[in-house]
Amino acid sequence: MKDTNIRIPLYAALALAIALAACQPGQATELREQALVAAPGKPNLIGTAYAQYLVGMIVRTERIVISEHSDAYDGVARNGPAKPVVDYAESTLSKNQSDLLLDAVLKMDPSTHGAPPVGQFKSRHTLRFYGDGKLLSTMDLCFDCGQIRWQGGLDAPYPDAMLGTLKKTILNFGLTTDRDWDKYALAHEKSANK
Repeated sequence: MKDTNIRIPLYAALALAIALAACQPGQATELREQALVAAPGKPNLIGTAYAQYLVGMIVRTERIVISEHSDAYDGVARNGPAKPVVDYAESTLSKNQSDLLLDAVLKMDPSTHGAPPVGQFKSRHTLRFYGDGKLLSTMDLCFDCGQIRWQGGLDAPYPDAMLGTLKKTILNFGLTTDRDWDKYALAHEKSANK
């Protein structure tokens, strides 16, 4: 009996996530709201819906591009003006690499406790999902403060393990998540001006 009670919400979350992944961006807003209303106080259900939405996005995309870049305020003096974002590295995932990302997300613990992230959001890594010849969604990551901002994705609490899973993926592509970004931006700017 207890097992059935667990499976029904998980199947509901999977069905909702599949529906979200299949819908057009304008249709997703209503479904996102339904996901949050259908699962108040059920962090595992919400985290599962988020993970499954990402699974659907990975499956339906033609290509996924991961980039490492500066933040507009890297190397800027306090209260100084923003600088243009500079791409340091970019990689288009092969079919095999996309499958590895898919496998990692499928194996990830979907639990979320909705703890608010701390710190200032400074994205230095971005995943872009393309399909049907256009950009479907953009996932910006900040490993310093522990936040994800996903335009065109599910607007809900993400699984606690999501950043760790994406960090492993990024490191597997030879990119880095830990460095002195201000010094790196200044050094990159200096070498570009030579």
